[in-house]
Formats: sequence, C-alpha cells, structure tokens
Amino acid sequence: MKTCDLDSQCPNTEKCCPGSCGNICRPVEIPQSITDLPPIPSNITHQEKHRGTSIIIHWQASAESSDIFYVVQERHHIGVHWREEKLGDWSPGFMVARPRLKKKYVFVPGRWYQVRVAAVNLYGTRGFSPPSEPFKLSAQPKPPGAPLNLNFEAVHLVNDKFWIELHWDPPVSELPVSKYIIYWSTLATFELRGSPYVKFQETVSPEQTHFSIPDLDRNKRAIMFEVQAMSMFGSRRLKGEKASIHISTPDYANAETLDLDLSNVSKDKRKKRMGKKKSLPDFKVDRIFNQNEELFAKLSWKGVGVNVTDHYTVTWSSNQCANVSRSVFTASTDNNWYTIHGLNYNCKYRASVKTHHHRLLFSSSITFTTPLSAQSTSTGS
Repeated sequence: MKTCDLDSQCPNTEKCCPGSCGNICRPVEIPQSITDLPPIPSNITHQEKHRGTSIIIHWQASAESSDIFYVVQERHHIGVHWREEKLGDWSPGFMVARPRLKKKYVFVPGRWYQVRVAAVNLYGTRGFSPPSEPFKLSAQPKPPGAPLNLNFEAVHLVNDKFWIELHWDPPVSELPVSKYIIYWSTLATFELRGSPYVKFQETVSPEQTHFSIPDLDRNKRAIMFEVQAMSMFGSRRLKGEKASIHISTPDYANAETLDLDLSNVSKDKRKKRMGKKKSLPDFKVDRIFNQNEELFAKLSWKGVGVNVTDHYTVTWSSNQCANVSRSVFTASTDNNWYTIHGLNYNCKYRASVKTHHHRLLFSSSITFTTPLSAQSTSTGS
C-alpha cells in the first residue's frame, strides 16, 4: 500500500522507499560505527522561570562545537490533564547552537508539552531523541483580551430602522475562544455613563467575527455595542475583557437605505433569521496545483452582498487519507476565493464556506480528491 512519494512525507528520519505494494516509509539504520554523525541527545529536562510563566529546556549532548546545531520540536495539547492521545503533530522546530532552548513564548499556559531534540552537523543527523516526559507551566491561563479593531462594517436604514453590521478581530488569548457575546444598549443621551434603557445580548460561534443587528430605533440618541470573548479551561469559564463602541444616531441620518421587504416577517421571526441557512452560490474547486513541492487547491464562490464587504469563514478537513490523522483547519477572507495549502496526495477532503449576511446564514460544502502524485498535478505560477 502506497504511503508516500517524498522523504518529507515520512516521520522523523525515515525514508520513502519502494515496496512490493508501493512506496512506504522505512526507518534508516545508522551503524554506531559511523563516527561522523553526532550522537542523539538524551536526558531532556525542563526548568521553570519567572514564577512559572516560562520554561528553559536542557538536554545532554556531546561537547559543544561550532559544527553542531540542534533542532528542537514540540507537540502539545490543551487541557487540565495529560492525555497522550490528544497530542497534535510535531512543530517544524527551532534551531539552536547550544544544548538548551530559552526562546520566550514557545510554551503557553494551559497546555501539556513534549519535546524532542536532534543533533545535526554537516554530515547529517542520527535522528530525534525519544519524546521528553510531559510537562506544563504552573501558571494558569488568563482570560482572553478584548476583541481587537471593533468597528462598524456598515450602517443601513431598513424600513426606517437602523441595521448595523459589526466586525472585530480575534483577541489575544492563551486559550481558544469558545464563543463571543455581543451586547447592545439604547441610550437616551450621549452620556454613555448613564444607565441604558434597554440591553440585549446574542452569542455567536468563535469562527464568526461579524454580527448584524436589525430593528434599532433611529430616534435614540446613542447606541452602545460591546463584544466579549469567552474561553473554557476544563470546567472553568474564562470571561474576557469587553471591547466597546458607540454610535451617535444623528450622525447617520443619511445612512444608505436598503430596499428589503420585511413587511410580512414578524419581529420574532426576523430575529430567528440568524440561524436560517441558505446556500452560497457557485461554490467549487477552481483548480488543484503544486508549487515548490506543496499541494494547493483554489476554492471560489459567488458573493451575496451588494456594495458591502462580507467576511467568509473557510473550513477544510481530510475525510479519507491513509496514514494522516484527521485535522480541521479554518481561515477567514474578505475575497470570493481562497487557496488552501499543505494538502496530501491521494486524499479525499471536505471543504465548506459560510458567511452571515443580513441575519441570514449562507453556507455551502464540497468534497474533492487530490491527485495520486505530483506528476498528475498542474504547476502553479
């Protein structure tokens, strides 16, 4: 059974070798009698610094030499307890000249880590050490920061009501965001310190960084908006800082008017339209190509907004792919296309794209299979 085309598709120092049923990854046996290669590092230890907020990694190696450098890789998972089966892939790695890793921000609270080290010289390497014992920072993860760049994407008048589209960027956070909470309040005056007349809130998924709010009274003098990120660590809910922005309604007296027929839709039904799903037009794979030995697929679709920039969330994952663990990847774009990369040959993928536009969810999915090898793929420019 074929499992590789290139050495880079094999783990560690294994090579892609021909077999009776196709190319497979095989370990390389390096005799200890070959003295030109440095020995494999051993005895990996860690030491906490700065009150448990950073870690220095040490390992045992041969005498320090300007001809030897070290490649340090890490893998981790998020969680309160160590679970080996939850570990991700090994990172590309860091190169250092001495037998210790002191880089700041490599290790983040809320994660369990393992590291491995390879010694390399001009002749090559004997491979990576066995993984270290699992470790984590003693410092606890902090709540997310405030969402960044909160702004008004658009302000419309629909049936003499304001329809406001918010957009923000994800906050700085040590943990993945589990959801966003959007608050809005109508105020009688421009004095934002006063108590709001009415306060509302909605919750959206962590992939969504935009939100449309309809039916806002244009006669209110000011409207306050707040967005807050939430994270989970075990059973703990970590509430992030709020980002806020307000609108002075007289400044938007001449806002663009949208001709939307909502006369037959009640307020309750209009509010539920956020969860109503429609297809995104003409979602397809334009082409699959390789460039610099990496496989790409360009996706495209037709937009749904007119004179408004919509934000699209693109998600893709491998459904059927030999010897490759299933991973889900997500990206966002303002364009009506996106090029996904890092694909494997002879794999089946599922991709989806979605956007929220005027309280409606537009979403489409597609499956596609990558070519058997680089020889059957076009080359990108």
